[in-house]
Amino acid sequence: MIEQRRKAQESLKAILEHIHQSLKWSWQIVMGFSLVAATQEVYMAIYEPVGIDYPVISACFFVFAFIPIFVRFYFGDSRYLDEHYLEFRVWKDVDIFMADLRAKLSKTRRALDIVLLLTHGIFFVFLAKSINNPYLFVINYFFLLVLNVMWLHIIARVEAKKNKKYGIEREENSIINYPRIWVINNIIHIVILGGILGFQFYYSWFENSVLYWWCLVIIASNSGWDLYLTRLFYFPDLNEEYVKHFSQDDK
Repeated sequence: MIEQRRKAQESLKAILEHIHQSLKWSWQIVMGFSLVAATQEVYMAIYEPVGIDYPVISACFFVFAFIPIFVRFYFGDSRYLDEHYLEFRVWKDVDIFMADLRAKLSKTRRALDIVLLLTHGIFFVFLAKSINNPYLFVINYFFLLVLNVMWLHIIARVEAKKNKKYGIEREENSIINYPRIWVINNIIHIVILGGILGFQFYYSWFENSVLYWWCLVIIASNSGWDLYLTRLFYFPDLNEEYVKHFSQDDK
């Protein structure tokens, strides 16, 4: 029986590793392409600004908007894939461990992950290609945030249901602890961005350049608060985490 359990564990882990690799490699390729595309666009804004209305604003959007957005989504989605498909850090007994493995093999969850990563990747290509069109960049980012809020709500419910069903306890830097923060932060900035764009559309309050600077500040604020409030998820303190576990084992 013990040998059968061990073989089952090894088989399931191998399957999860293959799923993880296929998802992460495709995600990395698309994100890498978007970063190259954004760099090419900002190069044109700086060195070949013919036909570009706001080259300075474009360069600032690349540095203070696109790069922080890229960091939070690239590392966030990568950490999510690592945690969901590869990390097995907390379980009470072998049965719960096996149940957690089976839950990770959910077809519905894999379908959600594929759709999420593809959509995120497509939006990042849109963002990259619109670096020199700040208005279009803001619109693309607005819908990226809306999509992200919807996905976070679904994932939070799925994770909570699974953990409750199998009695799984998660670490402090687990994704299950952060959706509320991400959702609140994103909704606040969605409302602000939507309000500014709406009033500008109907009343033309600002000159275009002023509008873009305001939008840049809001986007930078969204990414800044995100990276600060959930920094332990993006960059977990592994030393502290494992020292804590070893200390508990010694007691």
